[in-house]
Amino acid sequence: MSASQVRDNFARPGSWEVETSPDGLLHMGWTPIDAADGVQSAHFELHEGLLVVVRASLADPSLVVGDPHIELPELVRVLDPGAGDTADFTLIARNCPLHAAEVTALLAH
Repeated sequence: MSASQVRDNFARPGSWEVETSPDGLLHMGWTPIDAADGVQSAHFELHEGLLVVVRASLADPSLVVGDPHIELPELVRVLDPGAGDTADFTLIARNCPLHAAEVTALLAH
């Protein structure tokens, strides 16, 4: 998924911030317009033009459908409890060299 596809398909009203880090990652941050939105924030990381990580802070963890911690050949999906009724959701591609250490750490849990 490209950066424009991320923006086009993330159909929640909010504002976007985009920056590039020295390691070549494109970071796209999203903040909701409505403070009562079930997604408090979302962060998308793209490497070489492809989406490799989704991170979201959720006020409503039920937005994550299915097994909250799942390992697939292509990705790792983790839902970690946050403060109160919130949760932090991470979806990360296993094959991105910039995230190899993080994938290894997530799989060790």
